[in-house]
Parts: sequence; structure tokens; C-alpha cells
Amino acid sequence: MTPSGERVGDDDDPGADPDVRRSRAPDPLPPVMVGTSPFLGAGQFGHRALLYRRTFYEKPENITALLEYCALELGVEGVQPIADPVIVDAILAVDADLRCVTVVGLHDLTSELELAAALDSEAVLLHANRVDGRPVEDVCEDLDEVRENWDTVGIATHEPHVTLPRWESSGERVDVYMVPLNP
Repeated sequence: MTPSGERVGDDDDPGADPDVRRSRAPDPLPPVMVGTSPFLGAGQFGHRALLYRRTFYEKPENITALLEYCALELGVEGVQPIADPVIVDAILAVDADLRCVTVVGLHDLTSELELAAALDSEAVLLHANRVDGRPVEDVCEDLDEVRENWDTVGIATHEPHVTLPRWESSGERVDVYMVPLNP
């Protein structure tokens, strides 16, 4: 980002270097975002997980349709995708400008960072599986890999009551914390 707040490496510039570092967007991150864990059929949804997986993950056109509805009808253009090929392809098919804050590191950090780049993510966060219970130093090594291409980085946690105090007392800093609001 330039001192005036302009984004570096703008995709609208045909002469822009595609390898230029992705900087923080000049606007704040979206205040409301559609999460994508239900699309995976994540386990925290209990008996509904299989239904969600069949409805969305196995029919990615439903993901696209829902995100278009949220963006075009409700004005919610923020999406918090998990870097998964099915979800990323569904997002890229949306006929609306979406703003992504992508979570990486559920499986393979390197390939998931490539998916985050395909979405032109405004920020990239490490998944709670790479954060909760791991030494802060190890998490920082992963964050360093993310920081190679993004200025706005953060961590997600499923256990904020444990992870955030440990993180804060370490003296390490991130730009974004993603925490669950439900118990």
C-alpha cells in the first residue's frame, strides 16, 4: 500500500506485475460476511452437516446462487471462504463483486494460499486447526508464509478464551482475529 492508501498491484492495471504483494484494501474489511463452513458440511453443524454438504458442496451451483442472492439482493458482498477448490470455484462463478477474507491452512497451506490469490483476498487468516494449541512460534512461521503475499493477515480460533490470551501475552501481533460468537 502506498502512503496515500492506494492498493499496490491493482488487477485493473494491465501492466501490473502479478507477483506484486497484495496489500490491504483501502476500505475497511467488510462488516458482514457470509461464512462458508456450512457449504463444507462442517462437523459443528451436527445432524445438519450431511444435509448442508449434500445441498451445497455436492451442488456448488447452490453456493453460487446463495452468494449472488446475498450480494445482489441483501447487499452482503463480504465472504469468508475456506480455501477449498469447490468453494473457490463457486465464488469465482458469482456474478457480483465479492470481497473475500480467506481462511487457509485446513489442509495444505501452499495450495490454499494459491486459492486465496485466485480470489484476490483482502486478508488471509490461518485456520483454527493451525492456531489453537500450537506454540505461537510455530503459528508465526505459517504467518510468515502468508505475509510473503498479503499485508493483512490474521488468525482464526475455535477457543478464543484460551488462544487470545496466550497470543496477546506472546507480544506477537496480527491484523485480524476471527472468533466464534456462538458458544
